[in-house]
Amino acid sequence: MGSIRNRIAEQKNTPVPVEILAKFVFDQNERIVGIQGTTRDIRERQESEATKAELENLLIQSQKSEVLGALAGGIAHDFNNILHSVIGFSEICLNKVPEGTDVRDHVRPILAAGLRAKELVMQILTFVHQKEVEIKPVQVKWIADEAIRLLNASLPRTIKIVKEISQDAYVLADPVQIHQVIMNLCTNASHAMRENGGILGVEIRPAGFDKPAPQKPQDLVRGECVMIAISDTGPGMTVTEIARIFEPYYTTKSQGEGTGIGLSVVKSIINKLNGMIEVSSSPGKGSVFRVYLPATTEAPEEPEEPEEPAITEEMLVGGNECILFVDDEPSIAALGEQILRMMGYRVKAFENSREAVSWLAEHSNDVDLVVSDVTMPGINCQSGSCVSGDKLVLFAREVNPKIPVILCTGYSDRITPEVARELGVSAFLRKPIAKVDLVSAVKSVLDGELLL
Repeated sequence: MGSIRNRIAEQKNTPVPVEILAKFVFDQNERIVGIQGTTRDIRERQESEATKAELENLLIQSQKSEVLGALAGGIAHDFNNILHSVIGFSEICLNKVPEGTDVRDHVRPILAAGLRAKELVMQILTFVHQKEVEIKPVQVKWIADEAIRLLNASLPRTIKIVKEISQDAYVLADPVQIHQVIMNLCTNASHAMRENGGILGVEIRPAGFDKPAPQKPQDLVRGECVMIAISDTGPGMTVTEIARIFEPYYTTKSQGEGTGIGLSVVKSIINKLNGMIEVSSSPGKGSVFRVYLPATTEAPEEPEEPEEPAITEEMLVGGNECILFVDDEPSIAALGEQILRMMGYRVKAFENSREAVSWLAEHSNDVDLVVSDVTMPGINCQSGSCVSGDKLVLFAREVNPKIPVILCTGYSDRITPEVARELGVSAFLRKPIAKVDLVSAVKSVLDGELLL
């Protein structure tokens, strides 16, 4: 018996998927005298198969997101360690080089770039892990300018950015989320023009609606709003594509070029902020994404340009206490030792945590403070020979319960400030750590303060 799938039409000419099972009927002389078969409606089966395929796809995408989160965390840890050295040694140079010299003028932008990169890593982690957001008054111009600066570095010369950004556009939002919205929309626009080039338009201004519209959130109808319009002169989209672009994991990009989560995240952010997004596009005429967010009259705080933190002469004067400093990154161990020695402290620095534990066991009564990294797999450690920061804390508690500990981390989803507090840690610092923050934490903890 054979099986084939076909479609037949109901009375209203609606196609119905069916499965036909048929066999030949033979007579006594083995001649075909007919065909016997049945026809089965398989709509429910196909719907079940489609649902199963969709669920399997969602599971795969969920697993991809989980892997992406783990990957981002690992990259953040390594990148923050690199930034720690860049920022730390830049600060030391600025302290040693006189004002008005060319060297100082060259080092200051390095430090500013390091501090910007630090914020960028935090934005990436916030995006991947969807942490709690901070809603506050925001001037959209400041965020847009920063996003455009980052975007400019990766755009080909064939794409020109034309911006018209008002100083008077204020919204209540989380700055990182607004940054995500602008960066996502601008990145999509630039991708649409990467082959033939074009103009990427960024328009941000106060706006309002002349008449009520049921589909618009009430917060927009009742008052003024801010419009963020991102446009491109790319190939545009069809009506079918527009209808699906905000679906999770839907993408018009080629295989491997996009995840399809960018615009769904954008829409999710806008919905949470009681805003809305509209799309205008047609084949051959480019696309315009218009975001509308409720405006606010609250004045945001003026953001400060990243610069070297102010360290007073008094802060640079420490004591003669003995500090054990442990980090598997040689440059960070050397940097920490140098900064603390400049303050007058006696410092013993280790790159190998196992060696640090052995030394601490012999000198536990002489150590006044332990400063340790959290994650120390360590290229300088033999397999299985390294001790993580939390285990080092427990060991310090065993040999001398009075020794305070400061834990530092580039990124750890295992040791959080709450976990550190339960371990009895006095301070928890996130890398890259500015010199002023390290100096302040060390002095405070040695004075008996708890910073957690």
